[in-house]
Amino acid sequence: MLSEDTLKRIIADILDSVGFRVSTLPPDQINKTPDFNVLGKEDAYTIELKIKGDDPEEELGYESLHSGGEVAVKTTPLSYRNRLGGVIGSGVRQLQQHDPEGQTFHLLWLHCEGSDPELHSERYLATLYGSETLFCDGAENLVTCYYFHESSFFTWRDSLDGAFITYQTGSQQMKMILCVNTLSPRVQAFRKSELPISLPGTVFDPEGRYGLENNTMNADCDIPRSQTDGVIAYLIEKYSVERIMPIPMKKLEARVRFPLGKPQND
Repeated sequence: MLSEDTLKRIIADILDSVGFRVSTLPPDQINKTPDFNVLGKEDAYTIELKIKGDDPEEELGYESLHSGGEVAVKTTPLSYRNRLGGVIGSGVRQLQQHDPEGQTFHLLWLHCEGSDPELHSERYLATLYGSETLFCDGAENLVTCYYFHESSFFTWRDSLDGAFITYQTGSQQMKMILCVNTLSPRVQAFRKSELPISLPGTVFDPEGRYGLENNTMNADCDIPRSQTDGVIAYLIEKYSVERIMPIPMKKLEARVRFPLGKPQND
């Protein structure tokens, strides 16, 4: 697992390599401050770093099953998570306190660690966009619908312009995507700003992907997300399909512990 200081140096190196001046913000005695001030030739960004690892209580439960010689089975939903939404909200409040007038673009850097960092990244993505997998009559494949559920990008649309999601692969390569908040009133300005332009291969912006031909939908309605049937009815009318059925995606993992050592011969 990377230490916070090491990760901060890696982030600074990434941004420096594409022409930005990166400085760390000094701590505030009253309020928590964001981590980075990032300056381009014309645009400025404030970035708060959050690091997500494994849940200690969950891991302790799996370890207790292992010690008993049982198969430990883990089922993880790949949808909006309240806990991750809380992490995002905490970071946004730090950005707001530091720059209440929004003089810079506000970004989070959500780094994923633990036994399955890619899984954490998928859950962060679903939490930001409130995405859900749908079966739709008339569509050749399953469809991803953005903003189907509650979403952090909707909740913080006036204060959060985007978010990096990063994790290290098994070969220690850094995977990175820059998620654009398509609901931000500054989204057009952010798209044209220097940072996403400097990192084109990392930008995730679903705005241009909506449509059954791309296996995507956009639930751009004012219906409360607790009223799932109402959201589905809206999508059926908007996309001219006869039936929609949500398919909540989950990752299933089984762990088995085998004793080390040479097998005993009869």
